Amino acid sequence: MFNNLLLTLRPTIRARLIWSLAVVALGIILVRLSYPASTQYHMREFLYSITSTPQPFSWRDRFRRDYVEWMLRGRPTDAQLSERAVDHERELLARGVFVRRQFVLRHRPPSEQTFRGIAAILTRVGSDRKWRMWFHKRSPRFIITATPANMRLFEAAVREYDDSPGSGTEIKGWPNHALQRTAASRCCSNRRASWPPSLSLGR
Repeated sequence: MFNNLLLTLRPTIRARLIWSLAVVALGIILVRLSYPASTQYHMREFLYSITSTPQPFSWRDRFRRDYVEWMLRGRPTDAQLSERAVDHERELLARGVFVRRQFVLRHRPPSEQTFRGIAAILTRVGSDRKWRMWFHKRSPRFIITATPANMRLFEAAVREYDDSPGSGTEIKGWPNHALQRTAASRCCSNRRASWPPSLSLGR
């Protein structure tokens, strides 16, 4: 119907109408591009970016949703995903969706085993996957970024873990897919498990 209406108009009027519609469409696109991304967008991209790249082990794996999505996103590497996670994390911090706290171990010695134990506890007590931990395995200081609700749970859990006796053997066998690759860590993943938050190792 619209095409028939255009054909009934004089060429000059038709050209002006098409040009006006094109300008309006371009304006809408520019407004959409200039509009700041929503909080939901940054959170969704953050959660995607803290996963490791999928590794197909059979031809069926190439039809899995996560592998197809990874292909459609341009097959980003773990390093690229880590950089994107930092960008989205920074934006979520600026919007007040995330908070960041520095913790200091008082009793347990800093080691990879200790921080694996902390990661296991945070995964268990956290209400969701919206958190991220940075640490140096030789330093008692580490940083957690999380939602305010999770941070309140984490502060009590970390304090209890640090004050409790033992050498951390209770976390033996914690799955390696808690680790995300950074410049200083290897990616140990189990793609069939649900993805926990990333655990980033410092140099």
